[in-house]
Amino acid sequence: MLSKHYQNSKLNLFPSDPVKNLDLQNQFFTSHLITYIGNKRRLLPFLYKGFLKIREKLGKKKMVILDGFAGSGAAARLLKAFASELHVNDLEDYAETLNRAYLANKSEIDIKKLEKYINWLNENKLKLKTNEIGFIEKNYAPKDDDNVQQGERVFYTNKNAKIIDNLRRLIDEIPKEYKHFCLASLLVKASIHTNTSGVFKGFHKYNGNGHFGGRGENALSRIKKEIMLDMPEFSDFECPVFIYKQDVNELVKDNRLPFFDLVYYDPPYNQHPYGSNYFMLNIINGGKPVEIQNGVSGIAKEWNRSVYNKRKIAENAMNQLLADTRAKFIAISYNNEGIIPINVFKKILSQYGKWELMEQDYNTYRGSRNLHDRDIKVKELLWILEKKTA
Repeated sequence: MLSKHYQNSKLNLFPSDPVKNLDLQNQFFTSHLITYIGNKRRLLPFLYKGFLKIREKLGKKKMVILDGFAGSGAAARLLKAFASELHVNDLEDYAETLNRAYLANKSEIDIKKLEKYINWLNENKLKLKTNEIGFIEKNYAPKDDDNVQQGERVFYTNKNAKIIDNLRRLIDEIPKEYKHFCLASLLVKASIHTNTSGVFKGFHKYNGNGHFGGRGENALSRIKKEIMLDMPEFSDFECPVFIYKQDVNELVKDNRLPFFDLVYYDPPYNQHPYGSNYFMLNIINGGKPVEIQNGVSGIAKEWNRSVYNKRKIAENAMNQLLADTRAKFIAISYNNEGIIPINVFKKILSQYGKWELMEQDYNTYRGSRNLHDRDIKVKELLWILEKKTA
């Protein structure tokens, strides 16, 4: 079932072309983003060049656009500047919340009321209405930060775990039209002030025991900083925005979708699933206890698997996705380490039209133990396909 938001938005009409002078250092592009492997924040200038090239080929000032694997929403924020109509999809619950909040049109929000709710939440974040220990505090924080016991999970300080649990309860008291903005801010802060290097598969330890900052006690100011919600940042550009939470391979088959000028795909590149790497954000987003595994990390038993995390299945899925996508241009982010090899990508793309490849050297993420052997640099790829008409 397609879910639509903000259908009655009015386009801003600009006398000049502000997209050509876009400030990618603007707070909207650089802040209020979850800490996320694959986050396109540092690659926005690279993507910007690619999107400009596509716009010039189309000869349109604004485009009807779909972002099929939106994730943190970093690329979707950039795409909004190019869009006359923006469609945004991701399989994860937390991504739906983030993108519904940060891609909203500022003119449609009562900013003073939203500020009032954010301030109320911050003022009451430690005013507990129950003696019951919350789910995050119980399962993902030590009872005493200065005396961590063997077997305790140490994702958050005890105080921040209390804050997360209490804020999540209080957010359910916020009127529905403001709730997702407050929850999105909590998700961002819960992803930053955590005792990890970017994923929730594990937490920092010392001598086999949970320890804030690990052996070197690194980044303690970030890890231990008290969580405080911020007012969201919004785009200077406005357009109708439509948010979906579906398997993109199924979504693009829906004939109710428009024919797109540009579809942007940023699928998983490797075998590490986002559903398990960021299970914590889905738990916080849901606000209810879930069944968790007994292992070190306490990963939720139920999480989304993507076909794009397995090579053979990924190749077939990508082929089918391109076949089913109704668009003039398709842009695909990938890298030279991806599980779909470059030569295979070329064969797949060549079936559907003319393509070109943009490349940029990029510093890799190596924070997780299982990624230490990666090369320091990889090539970020942007495939641009001009799809032939049937």
